[in-house]
Amino acid sequence: MRFLLLPAVAALGLLGAVPAYATTEEAVQCPVLIVPAAVAREMADVMSVTEPTAEQQDAIAAKVKTIGNACRSVHGIADDREEDYLNLTMSGIVMTRLAVDLEEEGIPPSFIDEEMNIGEGRVNLVPDEFPQEVVDALLDRLEAKGLDTASVSSDAWQKVGAYAAATAAYYTLAGSFN
Repeated sequence: MRFLLLPAVAALGLLGAVPAYATTEEAVQCPVLIVPAAVAREMADVMSVTEPTAEQQDAIAAKVKTIGNACRSVHGIADDREEDYLNLTMSGIVMTRLAVDLEEEGIPPSFIDEEMNIGEGRVNLVPDEFPQEVVDALLDRLEAKGLDTASVSSDAWQKVGAYAAATAAYYTLAGSFN
């Protein structure tokens, strides 16, 4: 299996044009901007539709750490914020990749954001199970858009849940870096 880990040196090379201690917004967006597409795909799959092995989980954790720490070093994120920043790294990458997947399925992420009250400036709490009225409101909006919700795959519905969790985590953590 080809090892897709973005080496720290390469990550720093990609970040060389970014000024150190850039704005908070740039620091928060950095991991999403530098992650290779194949790594983003792998992370999104692990967080939504696959049951990863312990080795796969370790490999993903190593990739998150490499990407996150490359951004931390460029943007001056303190060591005591490493865990939060690595969680931000993972949630941001997964959220962004799953948003693309959901659009391809005909499920606008904005509908999920609005009905589940997640995203920038929203509550960003994701319960273990969404209340039925939230699920019904999302289904109604999707059907009004013309999507046959009965034909949506179980993988796509798993991605909806993973997207909601990643989005809520990302915006909660991003707010803590202001």
